[in-house]
Amino acid sequence: MNLKKIIGQSDYRTFAGPDWPDLDDIISGIPADDPAIQQEVNEFVSMMQQTYSDITIDGSILAKNNQQRQKQIFFDKNYHQQPGCRVPWDTMGVNNNGEVFVCSSPSWIPKFVGNVLHVDNIYDVLNSESAL
Repeated sequence: MNLKKIIGQSDYRTFAGPDWPDLDDIISGIPADDPAIQQEVNEFVSMMQQTYSDITIDGSILAKNNQQRQKQIFFDKNYHQQPGCRVPWDTMGVNNNGEVFVCSSPSWIPKFVGNVLHVDNIYDVLNSESAL
């Protein structure tokens, strides 16, 4: 596992003792001179690896919980009921009047789904009845 991906400076600063090796040395696998310090470093690395594993395993649960907390509705972009144009699911445009369209060009689907100037949150527009 690439430690550089899972251990950040803030985590290191939070847990590192005064005699710990530099973060770059920990990531490179250079051991500490003192076995007791190395044991602390090993426990820290193990904790960060477990945290990373928990996030990657439960990532979909965390994402769904975050969406529900923010009252957002998202659709599974990998769901394909029938072949068709994917652009409305992957594209959002805003014209100079703030009108939102869900196509590469508003002339292809001449229906606006809302106006960004009339809402506090863009998700209100993307989850509007017109957009759905």
